[in-house]
Amino acid sequence: DVPHDFSDKVTFIDLEFSEITTNEMIDGILTVEWSAAANSQGHSIRLLDEITGDLVFISAFVPEQGTKLIIGENMGAENWASGYPNVGDFYTLEVHSFAFESNAGNQERPDLHIEEIAISEDIVAWE
Repeated sequence: DVPHDFSDKVTFIDLEFSEITTNEMIDGILTVEWSAAANSQGHSIRLLDEITGDLVFISAFVPEQGTKLIIGENMGAENWASGYPNVGDFYTLEVHSFAFESNAGNQERPDLHIEEIAISEDIVAWE
């Protein structure tokens, strides 16, 4: 047998939570704004059905300088996991802030090298 040594060096970054500053529905369009968390390197927005917890919407990766997303029917079909939201239903809005491993910038898929995630939540009544 050949001995194998393995070590994983994970550094705790203490990623802060992004503050959701705007969560506004106007004519079926949801505007979400947030303050970027210190040390975050990007974000993603999700909507979950408030009753079932099922994923309804997931955004594409939003770079670290992005702090606003407008969500409406014009979003690509790949963003809507279970169809467009129902008027009058409630959804959990999540802003995911990411910090990546130090070598993730050299990778084709840095999302596979997430070191920390901080998730901020709010509630949306779909109009």
